[in-house]
Amino acid sequence: MSAISINSQNFYINLEKDRLSNYPVFTDFEVIIDNIIVTWQYRIIKNVTFKERVIIRDCEINSGIKFSNCKFEKGVIFYNVKSTNYDSTYNAQNESVCFENSEATLIAFENNCFLDRSLTFKKECKIEKLDITNFENRNAGISIRNSNVNYLSISNSKTKINLSNSIFQKSTRFETIIGDVSFVKNEFQEDIMIWNLECPFGLTLNYNLFKDRFKVDASRIKALTIFGDTFEKKAEFENRDTSPNNLNINTYLNKIYISQAKFNEGIDFNGLGKSLDELDLVITPELKGVLNFDNWIVEKAIISGINQNLKLLFKNIKFRFLFINDFTNFSDISFDRCKGNGNEAILNLINSDLGSTRFNEFDLKSFKILRLNNVSIDKIRASNVNWFEDNQVEIEVDQQTESEKAKRKREIYRQLKQALKNQGNQIDSLIFQARELRCLRGEFKKSEKYSFGERVIMMVSQSNNYGLNWLKPVLITFFTTLSLYMIIVPGFSDEILFSPSFTKQDFWFTYEIYSNKLVTFWNLFNPVRRYDLTYGEKIQTNWIYFLDLIHRIFLGIMIFQIIKAFRKYVSN
Repeated sequence: MSAISINSQNFYINLEKDRLSNYPVFTDFEVIIDNIIVTWQYRIIKNVTFKERVIIRDCEINSGIKFSNCKFEKGVIFYNVKSTNYDSTYNAQNESVCFENSEATLIAFENNCFLDRSLTFKKECKIEKLDITNFENRNAGISIRNSNVNYLSISNSKTKINLSNSIFQKSTRFETIIGDVSFVKNEFQEDIMIWNLECPFGLTLNYNLFKDRFKVDASRIKALTIFGDTFEKKAEFENRDTSPNNLNINTYLNKIYISQAKFNEGIDFNGLGKSLDELDLVITPELKGVLNFDNWIVEKAIISGINQNLKLLFKNIKFRFLFINDFTNFSDISFDRCKGNGNEAILNLINSDLGSTRFNEFDLKSFKILRLNNVSIDKIRASNVNWFEDNQVEIEVDQQTESEKAKRKREIYRQLKQALKNQGNQIDSLIFQARELRCLRGEFKKSEKYSFGERVIMMVSQSNNYGLNWLKPVLITFFTTLSLYMIIVPGFSDEILFSPSFTKQDFWFTYEIYSNKLVTFWNLFNPVRRYDLTYGEKIQTNWIYFLDLIHRIFLGIMIFQIIKAFRKYVSN
């Protein structure tokens, strides 16, 4: 049925009597609806084509107004419109203003419009420009569903925003807004910019397609959720005001949750040294692209899942709690200049395979506790890492003996040793080799089978701190040889006997004998020494030969331990 023309008088009469939904009509005059016109509780305007501008101004629309299948060729403007006397008996849709299946060149809300219930656009609305400013909504907020909007701008408003299953063809702008924002299954064909947004609960992005840049800055957001979205261009969250006339706005982001998103050109979260209460990354094969966190103080970070396609970067991050649990890495992860934050910082690494994760200038010593259990770290890449101490490591395994815990700890050190050795880091690999052997000794001590031979081997290995200290075996060799010298001199000298005497004369006589035989003391440091040149032709007792043999064996072992300790600074 084709639309028929309706004059001004009949339009307002039909509006008052709620008869603008019977058949299609069009108006060719400027429609003005004000406080004088609004004498009703709720109105539905249907099948009307407005060829001139529609102005709704300075009025209380009570339980609301609904435009269905309407067309606004010159646009519709709401100016100082209120909906404070809402009565659900007249309008059960919870909508103060509703557009459904309508077209408009412009829809604007200006000069302190206040709606008690939602402002809704639904059922295939087509809007060239939607401009909302100085707007406030008490309850459901602004809802755009299953619609097509060319240009969207919302500013200086206090309202929730819910966009779903819609297409936004031009730039989208949100500026100075207080209220939670939710985007679900939308397509943004050009850039979207969010500035000075304050979300009491959160900014939620689910299964949206962003074809151009996405940027949030100068905002205060309790929680940011990104799930299943695709960002084809660069995305960025800047924890400061970067506008030309910087207003020094206080900014924060408390929580981040990310999973199954695609960041084709990457997304940057720039913290500028501010705090982040929780970072939760549930990594799946669908999570792709580059995810970069720079300069945050993170209270708790949780990383889990399987990383196959994501490049994950942490730069200048201070972690209070870092949990990497039930995680496998087949791609690229990098921790650059990161550290623990505070005296109680904890790193949990449980049931995980870090793959080729990179640690560059990572301060592991800054964590109070490193809880490790069932981890694979033999392929990690480390550069200039400040390694943790042995007493920082906790192996928390239920129903395990002390021997089994020592074995698990030894496996951690073995993997680190191997990873560093594969990179050519001989110095640090020896540190973990020493810890590996120390744990092996602890494992033997806690086990029921600790043979005498293993005890001797472990005791000898401690003589150079498991290959790290050359001075210790030198001092052991010196004082052991000195003790042998004190014992052995009476055995080959006919001037002194093993007989106690406490006179001053005997003391100085003994001292003189030992001083005259010092050449023997220095010869004892030669493992291939000759008997006659070391002890002389006359030996008082045969037990000297036994002591000499034991000392030669001991000396050979100590020389090997000294040489072995020097490997710390000598390449293979």
